[in-house]
Amino acid sequence: ANTALAFVGLDHKGDRSFSFYRSPSADMLYTESDLPTALQDAFALHFCSVALGDSPMKDAHRRAIALAKEAGALISFDVNLRFSLWESEDALYRAVWEFLPSADILKLSEEEIGFVTGTKDLEKAAKMLLTHCRYVIITRGKDGAMLFYTDKKNGMTTIAAPSIEVNTIDTTGAGDAFIGAFLYLLSSQTLPLDALDNGILSNLLLYANRIAAATTEYHGAIDSYQTVFSHL
Repeated sequence: ANTALAFVGLDHKGDRSFSFYRSPSADMLYTESDLPTALQDAFALHFCSVALGDSPMKDAHRRAIALAKEAGALISFDVNLRFSLWESEDALYRAVWEFLPSADILKLSEEEIGFVTGTKDLEKAAKMLLTHCRYVIITRGKDGAMLFYTDKKNGMTTIAAPSIEVNTIDTTGAGDAFIGAFLYLLSSQTLPLDALDNGILSNLLLYANRIAAATTEYHGAIDSYQTVFSHL
């Protein structure tokens, strides 16, 4: 099958738009039978909504999530809305909400909050989402990021990573850099996720935010990661 193609357009601020060619592409043809029989060594399973359309890949995701949960791995879901890939916004909305309750960690951009929750108030949205997920991360572009979780003693707790001044030329892949860095740092902790205090979570959020901001100073997605990490 053909390899999927994504073409990225940039505006004068470095913000991007996407055009996709995948009808159907190889990634959409991945099936449950292509998965391993178990995921014993997995720390986390991370996925986004791009592959949740009506294709064998959707069933593969359901099976992969089940295997990850059996192995005790964390489930991380980046909503990552790409409207042009869907026949309707309603189909995308239903797919997001089908898989959202499976997530331990849910990551959204500030621009995606309204579509997913029906409100643009970040705290109201987070409170709604925390009835389904353990942790909610909202990335805010140049304004930093926020992490929300429910503390049994204090109720909803909010941690914020501040704005970072950078010379942005291309935001492509910044969200992936953020959640990739966050999960990597999380995997290096000796304590389980629920045992991490605010100080540790704040450091993880701050570092992930710094990595994501740094990638916007270079063109491309994968290329920018290589450049940023080579300087760490």
